[in-house]
Amino acid sequence: MVKQVSGQDLLALGERARGRFSAHGRPRWTAAHLDEIASVLLIPLVRKSGPDGRPLAWRCYAGVTLTGNGTVVFTLDISMADFDRLSTVNDPWVVAEALLPHAPHLPIEE
Repeated sequence: MVKQVSGQDLLALGERARGRFSAHGRPRWTAAHLDEIASVLLIPLVRKSGPDGRPLAWRCYAGVTLTGNGTVVFTLDISMADFDRLSTVNDPWVVAEALLPHAPHLPIEE
């Protein structure tokens, strides 16, 4: 399940992750580009568990699309409770529209 958040939400999630998890996003970069952020999609990669095996967080790719300047990705750990509260993207077109227009198109090989 893919989640969608704002740039401000991304900053807040990074702050919550700092000190708790190893991946806390790119807070300085995010703050510097906040006005350029068009969309943020969070894609869970792997579940992180504590020593007792209890799930603690999702390691996510944060796909950040900038207005006119492409898309960047980085990792962010999000607690299970925080992740569950975030808005889920149910329409695959939302993901496609956020990422595909900014992806470079490879030319046809001769």
